[in-house]
Parts: sequence; C-alpha cells; structure tokens
Amino acid sequence: MAEMPLKNFDTTNKSIVNNQILIKQKLKQINIDNYLNSTHQKLEKLLLLDTRTGHRLEIVYREYKPYHQLWFPENMDITVNYIDKITRKPAKTTINIRYQNPMFTYDKLAFPFRVPDSYREKK
Repeated sequence: MAEMPLKNFDTTNKSIVNNQILIKQKLKQINIDNYLNSTHQKLEKLLLLDTRTGHRLEIVYREYKPYHQLWFPENMDITVNYIDKITRKPAKTTINIRYQNPMFTYDKLAFPFRVPDSYREKK
C-alpha cells in the first residue's frame, strides 16, 4: 500500500518539487509521477497519465500512521479523469477512502474457484 508502482527507477528522473521528491517513471504509454515526502520518504501522491487516451489517475495518500510495524496511510483520495465512452465528453470519478482499523495478514490468498485447464486467454 502506498508504494511506487514500478520498483526500479532511473535516478536521473529524480528531482525536488515543492519540498517533495519527484520520481518520474514510464511504462509503455503510461507516464508515472511519484511524489514522496522529503522527510519520511513515503509516497504522498501518485499521478498516472495514459499519453494515448489522455486518461489520468491521481492518488493522494494522507496521514501515515504505524500499524503492525508498517507505516500506512489512513486516508486516500483517488481521482480519475477520462473520456466517457457513451457521451464522449470529459468525465471525473472521485473516491475517498478512510481506514479506521486496517488488518494485515500474511496468509496466502485463496479463491473459492479454480480456473479450468482448458481456459485460454483471448488476445
């Protein structure tokens, strides 16, 4: 939670902007801007821009608190700017998340179903 989407980055794409560390990354047509707090170096804001479609995702992480030896943001504001497929006009979706008592587990994920061996992914 609240980590850069790509672990590896080129240190030449690192700068200081408004007292935050800005690390720029790129994955195919997606430009990724990671804004880290210059004091505790936790991710404060993540911007993703699809250069092909112009769609934009912004996640702002707020109020980091220690939980089970991990620093965890209590608040997240998620904003998506995109072109609506039906109206073909700019649209915006905003989600605000507040965690009150997050629980962490190291149990392996299990799902109540099994993908058949005959399944093939469509391309």
